[in-house]
This record gives sequence, C-alpha cells and structure tokens, in this order.
Amino acid sequence: MNSDKTANGVSPPDWFAALGQWMEKVKDELQNGLSTLIERSVKLDIESPRLYTTDEIGTVLGEGSVAVSLGFSAKEIGGWYFLFPRSLAATLSDLAMMGEGGVQFDEALHPGTLSEIWGQVMSTLEVELNTLRGGELTIDMPEASLEPSPALDMLDSAPVIRWNLDIEKLGEGSLLMITEPAFAVMFGAEAIGKAAAEVRSGEKEKQPSAVGAAPAESQAAGEKPQPSTEDKPFVRTAEFESFGEPSTLASQPPGQPRNIHILMDVSLPITIELGRTNMLIRDILELGPGSIIELNKLSGEPVDLYVNDRKFAKGEVVVIEENFGVRITELVKVAERLEALK
Repeated sequence: MNSDKTANGVSPPDWFAALGQWMEKVKDELQNGLSTLIERSVKLDIESPRLYTTDEIGTVLGEGSVAVSLGFSAKEIGGWYFLFPRSLAATLSDLAMMGEGGVQFDEALHPGTLSEIWGQVMSTLEVELNTLRGGELTIDMPEASLEPSPALDMLDSAPVIRWNLDIEKLGEGSLLMITEPAFAVMFGAEAIGKAAAEVRSGEKEKQPSAVGAAPAESQAAGEKPQPSTEDKPFVRTAEFESFGEPSTLASQPPGQPRNIHILMDVSLPITIELGRTNMLIRDILELGPGSIIELNKLSGEPVDLYVNDRKFAKGEVVVIEENFGVRITELVKVAERLEALK
C-alpha cells in the first residue's frame, strides 16, 4: 500500500491510516470474491486513503462514470461510494455475464449488473465489519447511478481510496472508493463533516446552560459539577491482526469467500419446467383422461431449470435407469436473472 499525503500536502487525520490498515487486511477477501464472480484472476492493489481534488477524480474516471452507493444497517456510520470509469464498469459487467469483457458501455444493462456484482463482493466483508464494530451490522443492497455521486460534495473531508485492478488477459483499471467521514467512529475517532457537525449542534442545544447546570446545594458546598455522559459515544481502540501472522484465509480454496460454508447445508427447491400454455376456462372444463395439452416448447427444445423459483439454467431431458433427469446445457446469464427480478 502506498503512503500519500492529502491533495494539499497536509498529513491526513490519524483515522485515515487506521482505515487504510483495515482495507489492507480485508484486501484478499475482496480480491477473491471479485475473481470468483467474474471467473478471471484479479490482482488488487489498494492505495492509502487521502483527500483528492476534483481534478484528480476526473483524471481517474475520464469521461463519464458509474456511481455505486452502498449503505449499512447502522446509518450513523454513513456509507461508501464507488466510482467506476464506464470502461471498467462495462468490462466487469460483461465478464459477470459470461462474456469476454471487450464491450462498449451499455447504459441500460451494465449499471444494474455492476450493482449486483458489487453487492456480492462487498457482502464478503460483513463478518469483518461486525468484528470492527463489535456488534451486528449488515450491508444494504447497492444502488448504481449515472448521475454525479453525492460523495463528490464531501471531498474536503472524506477519504478517497484508489483501487487498482489487474484483470487476467484484460489488463489494468482503477476505481475510487469514497468513505463518508462518519465512518471514522469505527476506528475510535470523531466523525467530521456536515452531518456530524449538525449532530453535535443538536446535542449542544439539548445541554443545560451554565447557570443552573448544577444544584445550588452542590455549588454552595464548593463541589464541581460532574459532566454528563448520556450523549457521549462509545469510543474504543480498533484492533488489527498482525500482517506477519498466517491468515485464516490461507487454508481456504482460492477464490472462495470466507464463511461461505455456513450456506452449504441450506436446501433449495429445484423445479424443471417442461413448458407452459394458456387455456380458456371452457377448454379446461372439458379436460379428461386422454386429453392432450399442447405446450409452448418444441420437441427436443431445452427445458428450464428453476432454483428457488428463479430461472437458473437450461438442459435436456435424459433417462437415468427408470428415472427422468436433466443434463445442464447452459447457465442463465446474469442479465437474464436481473430481468427476471423486475
């Protein structure tokens, strides 16, 4: 990880360094998760957090970008914003849809696909975020937009982290991660920025004035009024694993997100659909033994396989001894799955 100062040459706040150490710690999980989803080896380099100027943002993103915003169940820690050059967004989306990556950006298709990809990549961090926070925390489903990200209004106080990707057979590309200043509380630091300032302002209004702040009897006795602890946030020191010790990821197969084993024993219903048709009520009432219903599929045409009522694959019907079976011939692309969710 490279060490940088802010855009103005001033050393960043201490919590920037703590955030950088944590990002370096979880880098392997992000790298493995993305490699698994796009089925290409990805080498990820994460630069140190620092402040960026608008010009520096433009240099990385070029002409046009896709903004992916991600929130948390704990709204007080703010959110994360990811800014992708459109060329990188098109590459990642196409690879996830089993393409080769060399496509032009599609405004109708790629933002939604990128949002789904990034939601799955970032979900690999929930365990680490819970450890960092010391409590339950979930990641909301990301949203993608072609509009300018609201994070660009935070550049005077929000850390920006540059992710450099080296994708197998396709070369390098970069994206930017912008963290809301409120995330500072995760590292035992005070949150800064407009939102935090408003919160502090509201707290001051709730506090009693200096006159009458302590009982008259205590003041007469010379006792000092004790500060209230009701509105003080819980502050703790962030703890990090030593980078010199073996990682728990070392014992897992490459590309497998951590803790995925907890889902392995979950049972899902599998449905094979031979075909469909519509019939008039009068025709349905006339059905009886020997009636034949014509379906919308031709003889020999692949049947559809559904997992948990979502179309997952296509295949051909086979006979295994005395039982019917299905041989998978084609997996449904991500784009078709997204269309089915609408």
